[in-house]
Amino acid sequence: MIRVRYLLTDDSNGTIGDVMDAAMDAIQTLAPRLDRNAELLADQVFEALQDNGYGEFDGVIPALSEALGDQGLTALRVRAEAAMDAPITLDETEYFGVLMSVERRLEMAKDSHDRTLRMILSDVADAQGDVDAWLSQYSAQQLTYHTIAPNAARRLLKAGRAEDALRIMETCIASEKGKGRAFDSPEVDSAHFACLDALGEEANLRSAMWTRFETRLCAETLRRYLSRLHDFDDDEALLNARTHVRTYPDLLQGLVFCVSWPDPGLAADVILSRHAELDGNAYEILTPASELLKAEHPLAATLVWRLMITFALQNNRAKRYRHAARHLASCAQADLAIADYGAFQSHEAFVDDLRRRHPRKQAFWDKVEQQGRI
Repeated sequence: MIRVRYLLTDDSNGTIGDVMDAAMDAIQTLAPRLDRNAELLADQVFEALQDNGYGEFDGVIPALSEALGDQGLTALRVRAEAAMDAPITLDETEYFGVLMSVERRLEMAKDSHDRTLRMILSDVADAQGDVDAWLSQYSAQQLTYHTIAPNAARRLLKAGRAEDALRIMETCIASEKGKGRAFDSPEVDSAHFACLDALGEEANLRSAMWTRFETRLCAETLRRYLSRLHDFDDDEALLNARTHVRTYPDLLQGLVFCVSWPDPGLAADVILSRHAELDGNAYEILTPASELLKAEHPLAATLVWRLMITFALQNNRAKRYRHAARHLASCAQADLAIADYGAFQSHEAFVDDLRRRHPRKQAFWDKVEQQGRI
């Protein structure tokens, strides 16, 4: 048996994890050549997974499934099921320290132990193509969770059980609606679409896609929706979509859509009409938006740059002064292409206003001078 020795080390950049993933890929390539007894190999895999605190052996069952074969996979399942029923010993609680009660340590050790066993049983079920065994690892309530239901549905679809998959997704979506679905869960909608598509429910599929676009402004879903429409219907639908984006409550999410599509004209319309709603702190969205706009819509791009400049100065974000100075130089360059500022300040007036409001931000003004153009 190959033994792996390792030292505890920081892996915040994922380097070691990538190495272990590559090792699993190599094991999967070599697995068909192994001539080890299947049950002996199953024992070794089982023992390795009992000491998998850093996920170093994640994926070992799929990687070795061909070498394990049905005999070895069944042996793994039997060992895991037996271990699930076995009591936890005090020795297994040492990892959790001594600052809590014995009962609490036993409870935590049992939870950790069973989580590993459930992973083994799930991987074995997948390897044997037994979707019901995979489903049996979860309660009916757990199968409604947005983190579990899509995986269940995709396994059922692969097994040719689209109606069962759709029932799981509909139950999941209904339960999430009760919680408001404040967060986006694209995997839920994607699995739902796959179920409807498999069953040929075209009208319901289009309705579900449009609902996702309306609520999340998902550019990829809109593309998929438009691709399913007849000629000319897609043009009208796209006009409706653009109208929806213009009035979408979350303006930043609207800009994310414009950048993703991409649609610089729509982004310009949104910014010129609703710029007062924008948060200058959202540089991770505003920066790509300004890049999208600067060539064809310099006034809209300028308003975006001004927002980021103003936020940095008003909130004393010294680390952003370098970027703010660069944005001011971009405003100066865009000024050459702007014939009419309309109701907005001219570039000269904006710079004068900055000097009046922030005369003591010398670190910023020094960086502006270095840019050479304001």
